Amino acid sequence: LMAQEELDGALVGGASLDPKSFASIVNFTA
Repeated sequence: LMAQEELDGALVGGASLDPKSFASIVNFTA
């Protein structure tokens, strides 16, 4: 999903409450 050119960001929602899930989103590289 994050590799799509039209996508500029994401709403992390509940993942921001779980440090491991949030870290995987923050560290994602397309």
